[in-house]
Amino acid sequence: MRTGMDQPKSDTKLGREEPDYSHRPVMFRDRPLQFILLLLLVPVVIGALGLLGWWLGVLSNKLTIVGGRMRYEQGLLNKRRKEVTLANIRAVEVYQTLFNRIFDVGEVKVYTTGDHPEIVVRGLPQPQRIKELVAEKANI
Repeated sequence: MRTGMDQPKSDTKLGREEPDYSHRPVMFRDRPLQFILLLLLVPVVIGALGLLGWWLGVLSNKLTIVGGRMRYEQGLLNKRRKEVTLANIRAVEVYQTLFNRIFDVGEVKVYTTGDHPEIVVRGLPQPQRIKELVAEKANI
């Protein structure tokens, strides 16, 4: 049974459907030890550059599930988009380390055909929700 929060919303002004899931990878919850180490090194230029590079990497990735499609976007200046119809998804694999499980993040791999994943994204929050959404919408 779906609750009111799970219902897709539509934007009546623009006529667009609200995504069921739309998140960027998270930094601290994905790799807390690396985050803390880099924060401790902030006074040192290497730590600041490491955090800046990591942050730009996080900004350049986004996974969105809307309607019957999954879209993965990469890049800040140059964009690369992969879009997969949920009906074509054969399997969704979720990998979580101990820290990932504590902070509820993980790596998601989406398989359509063949042995190699079509989409691989690290550090996404609520990876089990992605798997459940795909299973629900694609009848896996």
